[in-house]
Amino acid sequence: MPLRARRRGYLLAEALCALALLGLLAAAAALVLSGARRALSERERRDTAVRSERETVEILERSLWAGDGVILRGDTAVEFDQLMGTSVLCGVEPRAIYLPLPSGVGGSLTQWLQSPMADDVVAVRRESSDEWWYATIDSVQERAVVEPCGAAAGWRPSGAAVLRISLWEEVPDVLPSGAAVRLLRRGRFTLYHAGGGAWMLGWRRCHPWLEVCGAVQPVAGPLRTPSARGLRFESAGSPSRLEIQVTAVEGRGAQGTVYW
Repeated sequence: MPLRARRRGYLLAEALCALALLGLLAAAAALVLSGARRALSERERRDTAVRSERETVEILERSLWAGDGVILRGDTAVEFDQLMGTSVLCGVEPRAIYLPLPSGVGGSLTQWLQSPMADDVVAVRRESSDEWWYATIDSVQERAVVEPCGAAAGWRPSGAAVLRISLWEEVPDVLPSGAAVRLLRRGRFTLYHAGGGAWMLGWRRCHPWLEVCGAVQPVAGPLRTPSARGLRFESAGSPSRLEIQVTAVEGRGAQGTVYW
């Protein structure tokens, strides 16, 4: 065989070997890249789960700490009066109280997460005392300004409206003008099956004394099942201390503690 033909054969064989080697390297690189992508995706899911756990614990801690009347309903549910807003008392009637509206002049005195409604509870601080008087709301209406909630008492400008809250209970005489007011809404945090295999932290509004709750609304998740400690409450041997454990589906678990 001529030398030139031999060289062409060698070059062709080398090229084929190089192409095969490049193919193997490309396949190996693709496998490495795919593994890196899977690892990155898994890390992102774990990081998201860790953030979700922390946020869920923070929601529970803040809500329960600011609320009132905490009652455990098993290992995976807790019922309490959630704080929905604060205000000040500007006037009273035998079965009603008046509050400034949360807008306009004096609006900073009233702040709501949600406006009050029937079956919510108001708590008013008694005169010269740390005790609170509680009453259940019957109805809520906006009214034209009434004394002593008017401009003469320094509350509202002439013609401005106020909030009249009708109550089921008689208003005592020991509630002074300017007393602190808290709006509370009875509800329940619970672990519930949201469908599709997912478990979530949910919130249900409850009646203040009938022990009847409404439909559940999702708050955070997805969490693990009850048997896998997706959500667990424990009194920890003290009536004023509550231990919280939250575990997301791909999380490692987070814990919190509430004192009241």
